[in-house]
Amino acid sequence: MLIGSGIAGLWIALATSLPPLASGIDSPTGAVLVLLSAAAGSRVLAVGGSPEVAVHTVMLIFTIATLLSGMMLFGLGACGWGHSLRFVPYFVRGGFLAATGWFLFAGGLRMATGRTLTFASLATEWTTVEIMNLGLACVTLATLLALRRWSKSAYALPGALVTMCLTGALILRSLGLDDAEHGWYLPSPGLLTNWSPVTVARSSPIDWPAVLEHIPETLAVGIVALISLVTKVSSIEVARQTSGDLGRELRAHGAGSLIPAPFGGLLSGMQTGTTRLLEQAGAATRLSGVVCALTLGMVGLASFNLPGLIPIPIVAGLVFL
Repeated sequence: MLIGSGIAGLWIALATSLPPLASGIDSPTGAVLVLLSAAAGSRVLAVGGSPEVAVHTVMLIFTIATLLSGMMLFGLGACGWGHSLRFVPYFVRGGFLAATGWFLFAGGLRMATGRTLTFASLATEWTTVEIMNLGLACVTLATLLALRRWSKSAYALPGALVTMCLTGALILRSLGLDDAEHGWYLPSPGLLTNWSPVTVARSSPIDWPAVLEHIPETLAVGIVALISLVTKVSSIEVARQTSGDLGRELRAHGAGSLIPAPFGGLLSGMQTGTTRLLEQAGAATRLSGVVCALTLGMVGLASFNLPGLIPIPIVAGLVFL
């Protein structure tokens, strides 16, 4: 995901008709990939395959889905069919934006406290760390909202974020709370290993019948990616009161899926929440999307524990924003 988001995000940020644009693994498409992985992995294990064969088979199916989705999106854009796909009702666009906001709020709450947004989860006894994390996340949100309202400087929000991150990290270090087990930092993803579909296809055992059996599902991934892209483009247009070129977006996202596939990257799409955050932070330039993509790629290549450097309340406050 990180490699795909880095390579595809760089291309999309430079080629989009709606800068600034941040991209990453697309949530609806990712959900379909999760279901596809469960079906394919279970099938491999059911016929006696090892977990290693199951993992390699599933990852190869992901690469095929990325290639097919990229060809579908790029082909539609190259044929000039973008205008025919534009007819998305306003209530669908509004509902998509509302759902995005809801998921961001629920994600911020879970990030700060580890709790899901349900009555049963919220009704259980809260720990001191959970209360403080949520309270400080709200303070972060209030600070960022105040700066966005009262300051016209493009450096106000980025400067405030850096200041809060450094201050929070110094305070936690001085109190001996800078380890992830204390609940103030996200856990480390661990060492990231290289994944090369070309190398695996040549040298590793693959359950090829399972790969062929799930080709129809990989086509469904492309259809979901197409619907998600059209809806997100329409939502961004409504939010910005502007008009983009859907054909250009199809070509950009299609090429953005084809380019990283040989390197093991998954298909990526525009991220509505992160894109809106770039605008609100004053980084409304094409370069901001490029920086986002390069950051994701560098984290993937270096196995750099970036989440471990930023206190959870700061990250959660950003998600709430």
